[in-house]
Amino acid sequence: MGRGRTPRGRARDAADGRRVALTATTAHRQALADAMAPMLDGMDKVVAGFGQQERDTIARRLTGTVAVMRDATLALATENRDS
Repeated sequence: MGRGRTPRGRARDAADGRRVALTATTAHRQALADAMAPMLDGMDKVVAGFGQQERDTIARRLTGTVAVMRDATLALATENRDS
């Protein structure tokens, strides 16, 4: 595998030969896990420095943010579908 390249499966669409479906292979998932490991380890160290009350506050903030983003996305999708 060359620099910047990731292994993946390719399959031409049987109904539309112009389309190609890309799927992550086991090797691709492992390469991604290897690349992400240092960042994930660092994030674990950051979180380990928070007390339970702080983690609860952060979780509440993230959960609320995801809910707002989901609702906004659904509203935009509905608006675009109706226009």
